[in-house]
Amino acid sequence: MDRITILTPVHIATGNEVEMPCYHKVNDITVNRYRFTDVLSQLPPKVMTDSRLLDELSSRQPSKKLLYRYIHQYVDYSKLTPLYNLEYTYDGSLSKARNDVSEQMHDLHKPFIPGSTIKGTLLNSWKYYLLKLNYDQIRPNIYKQIKGGQNKNLDFHELMFGKSLDNDHANFYKELYSCLLCQDIYFNEMELFFASRKGSNRDMSGSIPTTYKECIPPLQTTNLVLFHFDEFKLNVLKDKYKEKPYITLINSFKRKVFLKACNAFTKDILNADTDKNYFNFYESFVGINEKLNEIKKELENPNTVVLRVGNSTNYFAKTVSYLIKNNDPGLYKECFWQHFAPVKKGKTKPNERTMPKTRMIYSNGEKDYLPGFIKIQYD
Repeated sequence: MDRITILTPVHIATGNEVEMPCYHKVNDITVNRYRFTDVLSQLPPKVMTDSRLLDELSSRQPSKKLLYRYIHQYVDYSKLTPLYNLEYTYDGSLSKARNDVSEQMHDLHKPFIPGSTIKGTLLNSWKYYLLKLNYDQIRPNIYKQIKGGQNKNLDFHELMFGKSLDNDHANFYKELYSCLLCQDIYFNEMELFFASRKGSNRDMSGSIPTTYKECIPPLQTTNLVLFHFDEFKLNVLKDKYKEKPYITLINSFKRKVFLKACNAFTKDILNADTDKNYFNFYESFVGINEKLNEIKKELENPNTVVLRVGNSTNYFAKTVSYLIKNNDPGLYKECFWQHFAPVKKGKTKPNERTMPKTRMIYSNGEKDYLPGFIKIQYD
Protein backbone atom coordinates (compact mmCIF):
# COMPACT_ATOMS: atom_id res chain seq x y z
CA MET A 1 0.00 0.00 0.00
CA ASP A 2 1.25 3.47 -0.92
CA ARG A 3 0.52 6.71 0.91
CA ILE A 4 -0.26 9.62 -1.42
CA THR A 5 0.15 13.19 -0.11
CA ILE A 6 -0.70 16.41 -1.95
CA LEU A 7 2.30 18.77 -1.66
CA THR A 8 1.04 21.66 -3.81
CA PRO A 9 -2.42 22.33 -5.30
CA VAL A 10 -3.44 19.82 -7.97
CA HIS A 11 -5.85 20.81 -10.74
CA ILE A 12 -7.15 18.25 -13.23
CA ALA A 13 -9.59 20.12 -15.44
CA THR A 14 -12.87 18.66 -16.66
CA GLY A 15 -12.84 21.15 -19.52
CA ASN A 16 -15.85 22.97 -18.08
CA GLU A 17 -15.51 26.68 -17.39
CA VAL A 18 -18.00 27.56 -14.64
CA GLU A 19 -19.56 31.04 -14.51
CA MET A 20 -18.23 33.06 -11.59
CA PRO A 21 -21.69 33.82 -10.07
CA CYS A 22 -22.00 30.08 -9.36
CA TYR A 23 -19.60 30.71 -6.47
CA HIS A 24 -20.69 32.69 -3.43
CA LYS A 25 -18.66 33.40 -0.31
CA VAL A 26 -20.44 32.31 2.87
CA ASN A 27 -17.72 33.14 5.41
CA ASP A 28 -14.03 34.06 5.63
CA ILE A 29 -12.81 30.64 4.51
CA THR A 30 -15.64 29.03 2.53
CA VAL A 31 -17.47 29.47 -0.76
CA ASN A 32 -20.45 27.48 -1.99
CA ARG A 33 -20.91 26.41 -5.57
CA TYR A 34 -24.39 26.55 -7.14
CA ARG A 35 -25.97 25.55 -10.43
CA PHE A 36 -26.01 28.43 -12.88
CA THR A 37 -29.63 27.64 -13.81
CA ASP A 38 -30.60 27.98 -10.14
CA VAL A 39 -28.84 31.34 -9.96
CA LEU A 40 -30.59 32.60 -13.10
CA SER A 41 -33.97 31.41 -11.83
CA GLN A 42 -33.88 34.15 -9.19
CA LEU A 43 -33.69 36.96 -11.73
CA PRO A 44 -37.02 38.77 -12.21
CA PRO A 45 -38.74 38.69 -15.63
CA LYS A 46 -37.94 42.34 -16.29
CA VAL A 47 -34.22 41.49 -16.21
CA MET A 48 -34.52 38.49 -18.51
CA THR A 49 -36.36 40.65 -21.07
CA ASP A 50 -34.09 43.68 -20.76
CA SER A 51 -33.18 44.68 -24.32
CA ARG A 52 -29.72 45.91 -23.28
CA LEU A 53 -28.94 42.55 -21.71
CA LEU A 54 -30.23 40.60 -24.69
CA ASP A 55 -28.23 42.74 -27.11
CA GLU A 56 -25.09 42.31 -25.01
CA LEU A 57 -25.44 38.53 -24.84
CA SER A 58 -26.22 38.15 -28.56
CA SER A 59 -23.42 40.34 -29.89
CA ARG A 60 -20.48 38.94 -31.85
CA GLN A 61 -18.32 39.33 -28.77
CA PRO A 62 -20.83 38.67 -26.00
CA SER A 63 -20.18 40.13 -22.57
CA LYS A 64 -21.57 38.89 -19.28
CA LYS A 65 -20.82 42.13 -17.45
CA LEU A 66 -24.41 43.39 -17.29
CA LEU A 67 -25.77 39.92 -16.54
CA TYR A 68 -23.38 39.53 -13.62
CA ARG A 69 -24.35 42.97 -12.34
CA TYR A 70 -28.01 41.94 -12.30
CA ILE A 71 -27.16 38.68 -10.55
CA HIS A 72 -25.25 40.56 -7.87
CA GLN A 73 -28.21 42.90 -7.46
CA TYR A 74 -31.10 40.42 -7.34
CA VAL A 75 -29.96 36.93 -6.36
CA ASP A 76 -30.42 35.79 -2.76
CA TYR A 77 -28.03 32.86 -2.40
CA SER A 78 -29.52 31.87 0.96
CA LYS A 79 -32.55 30.59 -0.96
CA LEU A 80 -30.45 28.31 -3.15
CA THR A 81 -29.15 24.82 -2.43
CA PRO A 82 -25.38 24.53 -2.98
CA LEU A 83 -23.82 21.66 -4.87
CA TYR A 84 -20.76 21.62 -2.62
CA ASN A 85 -18.41 23.94 -0.79
CA LEU A 86 -14.75 24.82 -1.22
CA GLU A 87 -12.20 26.50 0.98
CA TYR A 88 -11.38 30.03 -0.16
CA THR A 89 -8.97 32.43 1.54
CA TYR A 90 -7.79 34.57 -1.38
CA ASP A 91 -8.28 38.28 -0.71
CA GLY A 92 -9.81 39.00 -4.12
CA SER A 93 -13.54 39.69 -4.35
CA LEU A 94 -15.47 36.92 -6.07
CA SER A 95 -18.45 39.21 -6.62
CA LYS A 96 -16.29 41.51 -8.76
CA ALA A 97 -14.38 38.78 -10.61
CA ARG A 98 -15.22 38.35 -14.29
CA ASN A 99 -13.21 35.26 -15.21
CA ASP A 100 -14.84 31.85 -15.25
CA VAL A 101 -13.64 29.09 -12.92
CA SER A 102 -11.89 25.98 -14.24
CA GLU A 103 -13.69 22.96 -12.80
CA GLN A 104 -11.75 20.19 -11.04
CA MET A 105 -12.56 16.60 -11.94
CA HIS A 106 -14.81 15.15 -9.26
CA ASP A 107 -17.25 12.30 -8.71
CA LEU A 108 -20.20 12.94 -6.40
CA HIS A 109 -18.32 16.12 -5.46
CA LYS A 110 -15.22 14.21 -4.32
CA PRO A 111 -12.16 15.46 -6.25
CA PHE A 112 -9.85 12.91 -7.81
CA ILE A 113 -6.71 12.47 -9.87
CA PRO A 114 -7.61 10.15 -12.77
CA GLY A 115 -5.62 6.97 -13.17
CA SER A 116 -4.98 8.03 -16.78
CA THR A 117 -3.18 11.15 -15.50
CA ILE A 118 -0.97 9.07 -13.21
CA LYS A 119 -0.30 6.59 -16.02
CA GLY A 120 0.73 9.32 -18.43
CA THR A 121 3.09 10.81 -15.86
CA LEU A 122 4.65 7.42 -15.10
CA LEU A 123 5.18 6.58 -18.77
CA ASN A 124 6.69 9.99 -19.43
CA SER A 125 9.16 9.46 -16.57
CA TRP A 126 9.96 5.95 -17.81
CA LYS A 127 10.77 7.23 -21.32
CA TYR A 128 12.89 10.05 -19.91
CA TYR A 129 14.79 7.64 -17.66
CA LEU A 130 15.60 5.21 -20.49
CA LEU A 131 16.71 8.01 -22.79
CA LYS A 132 18.91 9.54 -20.10
CA LEU A 133 20.36 6.19 -19.03
CA ASN A 134 21.38 5.39 -22.61
CA TYR A 135 22.09 8.92 -23.84
CA ASP A 136 25.70 8.39 -24.91
CA GLN A 137 24.82 5.27 -26.92
CA ILE A 138 21.74 6.79 -28.55
CA ARG A 139 23.26 10.19 -29.35
CA PRO A 140 23.66 9.22 -33.06
CA ASN A 141 19.95 8.31 -33.17
CA ILE A 142 19.05 11.68 -31.68
CA TYR A 143 21.15 13.56 -34.22
CA LYS A 144 19.69 11.51 -37.06
CA GLN A 145 16.06 12.09 -36.12
CA ILE A 146 16.36 15.73 -35.10
CA LYS A 147 18.48 16.92 -38.01
CA GLY A 148 16.84 14.70 -40.61
CA GLY A 149 13.14 15.02 -39.84
CA GLN A 150 10.70 17.87 -40.13
CA ASN A 151 8.17 16.47 -37.68
CA LYS A 152 8.04 18.32 -34.38
CA ASN A 153 6.87 15.17 -32.58
CA LEU A 154 10.03 13.22 -31.88
CA ASP A 155 9.53 9.46 -31.81
CA PHE A 156 10.65 7.58 -28.68
CA HIS A 157 11.36 4.31 -30.48
CA GLU A 158 13.48 5.98 -33.15
CA LEU A 159 15.42 7.89 -30.51
CA MET A 160 16.11 4.72 -28.54
CA PHE A 161 16.83 2.30 -31.38
CA GLY A 162 17.52 4.35 -34.50
CA LYS A 163 14.62 3.02 -36.58
CA SER A 164 10.85 3.13 -36.75
CA LEU A 165 8.55 0.32 -35.72
CA ASP A 166 7.94 -2.12 -38.55
CA ASN A 167 4.43 -3.22 -39.49
CA ASP A 168 4.73 -6.49 -37.58
CA HIS A 169 5.26 -4.55 -34.35
CA ALA A 170 2.89 -1.63 -34.95
CA ASN A 171 0.81 -2.39 -31.86
CA PHE A 172 3.73 -3.12 -29.54
CA TYR A 173 3.60 0.04 -27.43
CA LYS A 174 -0.18 -0.03 -27.18
CA GLU A 175 0.03 -3.58 -25.87
CA LEU A 176 2.93 -2.79 -23.55
CA TYR A 177 1.33 0.32 -22.06
CA SER A 178 -1.88 -1.59 -21.40
CA CYS A 179 0.06 -3.66 -18.86
CA LEU A 180 0.52 -0.61 -16.61
CA LEU A 181 -2.54 -0.22 -14.38
CA CYS A 182 -3.39 2.89 -12.37
CA GLN A 183 -6.57 3.69 -10.47
CA ASP A 184 -8.26 7.01 -9.76
CA ILE A 185 -7.05 8.68 -6.54
CA TYR A 186 -9.86 10.25 -4.50
CA PHE A 187 -9.63 13.00 -1.90
CA ASN A 188 -12.18 14.79 0.25
CA GLU A 189 -11.68 18.54 0.02
CA MET A 190 -11.39 21.21 -2.67
CA GLU A 191 -10.08 24.77 -2.50
CA LEU A 192 -10.41 27.72 -4.86
CA PHE A 193 -7.09 29.18 -6.04
CA PHE A 194 -6.29 32.18 -8.23
CA ALA A 195 -3.92 31.33 -11.08
CA SER A 196 -1.63 33.72 -12.95
CA ARG A 197 1.14 33.22 -15.47
CA LYS A 198 4.18 35.03 -14.12
CA GLY A 199 7.52 35.95 -15.65
CA SER A 200 6.56 37.49 -18.97
CA ASN A 201 8.34 40.55 -20.40
CA ARG A 202 12.06 40.82 -20.94
CA ASP A 203 12.77 41.38 -17.22
CA MET A 204 10.25 38.69 -16.12
CA SER A 205 8.16 41.32 -14.34
CA GLY A 206 4.99 40.66 -16.32
CA SER A 207 1.90 38.91 -15.03
CA ILE A 208 -0.99 37.47 -17.02
CA PRO A 209 -4.05 36.75 -14.85
CA THR A 210 -5.80 33.66 -16.10
CA THR A 211 -8.60 32.27 -13.97
CA TYR A 212 -9.67 30.77 -10.70
CA LYS A 213 -9.24 27.02 -10.43
CA GLU A 214 -10.88 24.40 -8.26
CA CYS A 215 -8.01 22.37 -6.76
CA ILE A 216 -7.17 19.50 -4.48
CA PRO A 217 -5.34 21.46 -1.75
CA PRO A 218 -2.06 20.54 -0.04
CA LEU A 219 -1.72 18.15 2.91
CA GLN A 220 -4.57 15.82 1.98
CA THR A 221 -3.57 12.15 2.04
CA THR A 222 -4.96 8.80 0.99
CA ASN A 223 -3.76 5.20 0.89
CA LEU A 224 -3.84 2.94 -2.17
CA VAL A 225 -1.54 1.13 -4.60
CA LEU A 226 -0.42 3.87 -7.00
CA PHE A 227 0.31 1.48 -9.86
CA HIS A 228 0.87 -2.18 -10.64
CA PHE A 229 1.39 -4.37 -13.69
CA ASP A 230 -0.73 -7.02 -15.34
CA GLU A 231 1.82 -9.81 -15.01
CA PHE A 232 -0.22 -12.23 -17.10
CA LYS A 233 -0.25 -9.84 -20.06
CA LEU A 234 3.46 -9.11 -19.61
CA ASN A 235 4.22 -12.84 -19.81
CA VAL A 236 2.12 -13.09 -22.98
CA LEU A 237 4.14 -10.22 -24.48
CA LYS A 238 7.40 -11.93 -23.52
CA ASP A 239 6.33 -14.96 -25.54
CA LYS A 240 5.14 -12.80 -28.43
CA TYR A 241 8.13 -10.45 -28.63
CA LYS A 242 11.23 -12.48 -27.77
CA GLU A 243 13.74 -10.50 -29.83
CA LYS A 244 15.53 -7.29 -28.92
CA PRO A 245 14.78 -4.46 -28.42
CA TYR A 246 11.21 -5.41 -27.51
CA ILE A 247 12.05 -7.89 -24.79
CA THR A 248 14.35 -5.27 -23.23
CA LEU A 249 11.48 -2.79 -22.93
CA ILE A 250 9.12 -5.46 -21.59
CA ASN A 251 11.66 -6.44 -18.94
CA SER A 252 11.91 -2.80 -17.84
CA PHE A 253 8.23 -2.82 -16.85
CA LYS A 254 9.06 -3.35 -13.19
CA ARG A 255 7.97 -1.36 -10.17
CA LYS A 256 11.52 -0.57 -9.04
CA VAL A 257 12.43 0.74 -12.51
CA PHE A 258 9.42 3.06 -12.59
CA LEU A 259 10.09 4.34 -9.07
CA LYS A 260 13.69 5.17 -10.02
CA ALA A 261 12.49 6.78 -13.24
CA CYS A 262 10.01 9.04 -11.45
CA ASN A 263 12.57 10.49 -9.08
CA ALA A 264 15.24 10.79 -11.78
CA PHE A 265 12.85 12.85 -13.88
CA THR A 266 11.57 14.99 -11.00
CA LYS A 267 15.10 15.74 -9.75
CA ASP A 268 16.25 16.88 -13.17
CA ILE A 269 13.18 18.99 -13.86
CA LEU A 270 13.46 20.66 -10.45
CA ASN A 271 16.87 21.93 -11.52
CA ALA A 272 15.09 24.25 -13.94
CA ASP A 273 13.22 25.85 -11.03
CA THR A 274 16.05 26.02 -8.51
CA ASP A 275 18.82 27.69 -10.49
CA LYS A 276 19.94 31.16 -9.44
CA ASN A 277 17.68 33.08 -11.83
CA TYR A 278 14.51 31.35 -10.71
CA PHE A 279 15.51 31.35 -7.04
CA ASN A 280 15.67 35.14 -7.24
CA PHE A 281 12.44 35.24 -9.26
CA TYR A 282 10.55 33.14 -6.70
CA GLU A 283 11.72 35.30 -3.80
CA SER A 284 8.86 37.69 -4.59
CA PHE A 285 6.34 34.90 -3.95
CA VAL A 286 5.38 33.58 -0.53
CA GLY A 287 6.66 30.08 0.13
CA ILE A 288 7.70 28.82 -3.31
CA ASN A 289 11.46 28.53 -2.69
CA GLU A 290 10.79 26.96 0.70
CA LYS A 291 8.45 24.40 -0.86
CA LEU A 292 10.94 23.56 -3.63
CA ASN A 293 13.64 22.94 -1.02
CA GLU A 294 11.20 20.76 0.90
CA ILE A 295 10.45 18.74 -2.22
CA LYS A 296 14.16 18.25 -2.96
CA LYS A 297 14.63 16.93 0.58
CA GLU A 298 11.67 14.57 0.12
CA LEU A 299 13.42 13.09 -2.90
CA GLU A 300 16.32 12.05 -0.68
CA ASN A 301 14.09 10.09 1.69
CA PRO A 302 14.08 6.31 1.24
CA ASN A 303 10.92 4.77 -0.21
CA THR A 304 9.67 8.17 -1.39
CA VAL A 305 8.77 9.36 -4.88
CA VAL A 306 7.61 12.81 -6.00
CA LEU A 307 5.57 13.33 -9.16
CA ARG A 308 4.14 16.42 -10.81
CA VAL A 309 0.69 15.97 -12.29
CA GLY A 310 -2.21 17.93 -13.70
CA ASN A 311 -2.76 21.21 -15.47
CA SER A 312 -0.13 23.97 -15.66
CA THR A 313 2.70 21.51 -14.97
CA ASN A 314 4.15 20.84 -18.44
CA TYR A 315 7.69 21.91 -19.10
CA PHE A 316 8.52 22.71 -22.74
CA ALA A 317 8.75 19.00 -23.52
CA LYS A 318 9.20 16.87 -20.49
CA THR A 319 11.56 14.38 -22.04
CA VAL A 320 13.92 14.78 -24.97
CA SER A 321 14.00 18.57 -25.17
CA TYR A 322 15.23 18.87 -21.58
CA LEU A 323 17.86 16.18 -22.14
CA ILE A 324 19.09 17.69 -25.37
CA LYS A 325 19.17 21.24 -24.02
CA ASN A 326 21.47 20.08 -21.21
CA ASN A 327 23.54 17.50 -23.08
CA ASP A 328 23.76 19.02 -26.57
CA PRO A 329 23.01 22.74 -26.26
CA GLY A 330 24.38 23.42 -29.74
CA LEU A 331 22.01 20.91 -31.33
CA TYR A 332 19.15 22.28 -29.24
CA LYS A 333 19.80 25.81 -30.44
CA GLU A 334 20.22 24.74 -34.06
CA CYS A 335 16.96 22.78 -34.15
CA PHE A 336 14.93 24.87 -31.71
CA TRP A 337 12.41 26.15 -34.24
CA GLN A 338 12.13 22.80 -35.98
CA HIS A 339 11.32 20.71 -32.93
CA PHE A 340 11.29 22.52 -29.59
CA ALA A 341 9.67 25.95 -29.95
CA PRO A 342 6.02 26.20 -28.85
CA VAL A 343 3.32 26.69 -31.42
CA LYS A 344 3.05 30.39 -32.21
CA LYS A 345 -0.02 32.01 -30.68
CA GLY A 346 0.74 35.65 -31.25
CA LYS A 347 2.93 35.80 -28.16
CA THR A 348 6.41 37.18 -27.77
CA LYS A 349 8.88 35.28 -29.92
CA PRO A 350 10.27 32.40 -27.82
CA ASN A 351 13.98 32.24 -27.08
CA GLU A 352 15.85 28.94 -26.92
CA ARG A 353 18.05 30.22 -24.09
CA THR A 354 15.20 31.11 -21.72
CA MET A 355 12.58 28.58 -22.82
CA PRO A 356 10.42 27.87 -20.84
CA LYS A 357 10.37 31.31 -19.26
CA THR A 358 7.00 31.89 -17.62
CA ARG A 359 5.56 29.93 -14.71
CA MET A 360 1.98 29.33 -13.67
CA ILE A 361 1.56 30.35 -10.03
CA TYR A 362 -1.43 29.40 -7.87
CA SER A 363 -2.29 31.54 -4.85
CA ASN A 364 -4.80 31.28 -2.03
CA GLY A 365 -3.89 34.66 -0.55
CA GLU A 366 -1.70 33.12 2.13
CA LYS A 367 0.86 31.21 0.06
CA ASP A 368 1.94 30.89 -3.55
CA TYR A 369 2.56 27.53 -5.22
CA LEU A 370 3.93 25.82 -8.28
CA PRO A 371 1.03 23.41 -8.80
CA GLY A 372 0.86 19.67 -9.17
CA PHE A 373 3.42 18.08 -6.82
CA ILE A 374 2.39 14.89 -5.03
CA LYS A 375 4.42 12.60 -2.76
CA ILE A 376 4.22 8.82 -2.75
CA GLN A 377 5.58 6.83 0.19
CA TYR A 378 5.83 3.12 -0.57
CA ASP A 379 6.76 -0.05 1.32
